[in-house]
Amino acid sequence: VETNSMNIVAGRNFTEADLTGTYPVLIPNERFMEESFGEKDMLDSLIIWQGEEHRIVGVMDAFKYNGEFESNENRLLTLFSPRNAHWVRMTQAYVRLDPAADITYEEKISEIVESVLKTSQFVIQDAPLLRTRSNLETWIPIVALLSICGFLCLNVALGLFGVLSYTIRKRKSEVGLRRALGADGFAITSQFTAEVIFLAVIAILIGSFFGVQVPLLNLMDIDGSIFYRALITSGVIILLVVLICALYPSMRASKIHPAIALHED
Repeated sequence: VETNSMNIVAGRNFTEADLTGTYPVLIPNERFMEESFGEKDMLDSLIIWQGEEHRIVGVMDAFKYNGEFESNENRLLTLFSPRNAHWVRMTQAYVRLDPAADITYEEKISEIVESVLKTSQFVIQDAPLLRTRSNLETWIPIVALLSICGFLCLNVALGLFGVLSYTIRKRKSEVGLRRALGADGFAITSQFTAEVIFLAVIAILIGSFFGVQVPLLNLMDIDGSIFYRALITSGVIILLVVLICALYPSMRASKIHPAIALHED
């Protein structure tokens, strides 16, 4: 537990006395305790695990072995001892080194392991480095996809901005007439912005109608709640992009002088 910097939130850590105790000991994580026993206090209680009675001596919080993006699964730690050697196969050993340790320590560990196992068929790896690499393997696709999405959003925004500017220029006579009838700049800006937002909302609703069918029909292996949150977030981002693109052309239209607009028409 200490070697992997796991946090004990209730109870205690393993001790040497547990090696010779009456019952084998366990340290489950919080999710295991919540799903198995709810809010019931099970510290120092006996449970049947692997066909034998075990005592729960502590509870740890979420620990993701393979990186921060790993899902929080049920975890149980048991203390390896001769009594459970018949069903526990030890394939990995974690050694916590002093931060000042250099490569010579790894050489010494390698010599010790080789002398014990009588083989050189093993690998010594840096656990924090492995976790960092695992996180990078997830971050790199995320950053790449976000960059692509940002580029596409920028292109859509520029295209939308150009279309709105052209459309508003074509309606210059309408703007001049409204201004001549007493409409102020805020009313002009609000009208054009509201029109664009209304069309965007209609498009989002149509797209969402088909989008919500994806988790319902199990078309993608993704949690429904995550998909719906992503759908809502996408809709909000689209509305923000449309709003930003509509504001500037609408504000420019509101500053058109009615006499000039009507004269040009």
